[in-house]
Amino acid sequence: IGGDTSEGKNLDANASVVIDFSTRPAEVVATFEDNQMGPDIFGHEMIREGNMYGECFFVPEVNNTGYAAVAEMVRLGYTNLYIREIKNQATDIQQNKTKRFYGWRTTAANKYDAFAAFRTAVQDGDLVIYDKALLYECYHYRLQDLHITRADEGATRHFDKLTAAVLAWQGMESADYSKDEEDKLFISHQSPGRY
Repeated sequence: IGGDTSEGKNLDANASVVIDFSTRPAEVVATFEDNQMGPDIFGHEMIREGNMYGECFFVPEVNNTGYAAVAEMVRLGYTNLYIREIKNQATDIQQNKTKRFYGWRTTAANKYDAFAAFRTAVQDGDLVIYDKALLYECYHYRLQDLHITRADEGATRHFDKLTAAVLAWQGMESADYSKDEEDKLFISHQSPGRY
């Protein structure tokens, strides 16, 4: 599941997208969007969704308001979350291996690659999308939108469901497919638990 958070002030929305990777092609099986709940309440919603789909691997964005949502998820014990590596820019060596940095932090360096991988998946037929609102956001997303890493005050072009879908797709690379063919489950790299 991918999650994109907001302040909940009717401008942009908290959104999540669930992708089922056990089918070929993968399918978007559920979406959620709400532009009024605060990020801490969205943390509760993300836990509810994660538990509904078997405590699955969650990739929430932590930029700006995302920290509050992720902190709430961790506080309540949902730890099957994406953990990012922090590397020293000079040595390219991972820093602080004992501390966990939960959530996806969107930067100018990783945003293009993440959106390009998602676009390729959709165009190649590796991902099927049934949600009309998500398809609408995909259709209207422009190249110049890739250069926006944070929303300007009063901005209305947020592409919240699209961002959540891109994060869910990125989760595929961060979770291992279970060897247990009977269960067809994914395992987080960082957690021994399955989803």
